Amino acid sequence: MKKKFLFSILLPTYNSSNFLDQLLESISNQSMRNFIIITYDDLSDDNTLEKFSDICSFYKLDYKRINSFKKRIGPKLAYEKLICETETPYLVFCDHDDYWLPNKLFLHYEHFNKSINKPTLSILNASVVRNDLKETNYSVFDHFKISDKYFKSKFSMALENKIPGICMSFNKELKKYIIPFDKNVVMHDWWVLLKSKSMNVNIVFSKEKCLLYRQHEKNTIGLKNRSKDISPKRIKSFFIGYKKQAKMVYSAKIFNFLEYVCFLFLRLFLGIKNSIL
Repeated sequence: MKKKFLFSILLPTYNSSNFLDQLLESISNQSMRNFIIITYDDLSDDNTLEKFSDICSFYKLDYKRINSFKKRIGPKLAYEKLICETETPYLVFCDHDDYWLPNKLFLHYEHFNKSINKPTLSILNASVVRNDLKETNYSVFDHFKISDKYFKSKFSMALENKIPGICMSFNKELKKYIIPFDKNVVMHDWWVLLKSKSMNVNIVFSKEKCLLYRQHEKNTIGLKNRSKDISPKRIKSFFIGYKKQAKMVYSAKIFNFLEYVCFLFLRLFLGIKNSIL
């Protein structure tokens, strides 16, 4: 008889061997154990694959590995592939270098119980920690100054993505609005946020902390401080990012035409104000 799971934990890996012990141990300590790890390896050249299998076997963790492509695809497309492979009621993003607190899945599950069978995005807070997992006395919500005003404003969401994917979980009813990713998607978590807002689905959030969000020099996306230096390279980088962001926001259909024009001017103005130009 095929085992049924409530949650799919979406875990892409790439040269992740240094972090797998702590991550998988923390996942094994979840108060809710009704989950399966769906994993995709982006052509690691260390012992990630062997170590992952050994640790999952030690902790008796169920997992399903998706076959890798012949070339690296990056985290955005890896997450899309993982989402497509799920069959569970709930899906949760996971980064290879995080450390989950025992109640993470349970807190997400409580959010979903508030809106059964309706498309729902669940968002929890995370403690920001150093590479050694020592806390820095502030959280993701503290760093981005997140309040309910952010979730109520589609302009705020379109202008800046303040919610890392590792704070998110969503149900299968929302999955159909997210997949497939548009070709203009900048990152998976921003796309999920924008599509949730554009479809006016339930976004349930809590300031309760569900994991330790590790910050180190190898973060693909992290809580980076913005440089104030003005240079031709930085100006070029801004306009490349501006173009990509504009295309993604348009594809998400979060605005009508007039709102979209306002967004374009506002994003440009903020870029100048923040000394990017």
